[in-house]
Amino acid sequence: MIYSQNFGANCQWEYVADHWLGFQDQGTATQGTAWWYGLDQYLFYKISEQYKWGARVEWFRDEQGTRVGLGRRPGNPNGPPFAGNFYSITTGMNYTPYPNFTVRPEVRYDWFDGTANPYDDGQKEHQFLFGIDMITRF
Repeated sequence: MIYSQNFGANCQWEYVADHWLGFQDQGTATQGTAWWYGLDQYLFYKISEQYKWGARVEWFRDEQGTRVGLGRRPGNPNGPPFAGNFYSITTGMNYTPYPNFTVRPEVRYDWFDGTANPYDDGQKEHQFLFGIDMITRF
């Protein structure tokens, strides 16, 4: 379910909330039902037609550790399952030089409250990320 609120025609602020819920019968190692759910919240501030600042707060709950860490590849020292709560805070700038093209650099902090350490080769429960992506719309 997605909720979006724009606070008026002349307002530069926009808020978006996205809640989701999933389950899979026989999705656990013991053939039980696996559950996962979360909430993502976004806040945007439109600076100009080309620039928009954004922030995102995310929470993801993997009840049985079936959504994150499965399919462990050889050489990956992380030890799933990762049953617990994943959190992240992200901020960045959206630059749209053309109506169909956007560049989005960001900085992000992730942390985990659960049964293992999913970051830094299984050594840490948190991490910082710096990223950039580009979106082209057709």
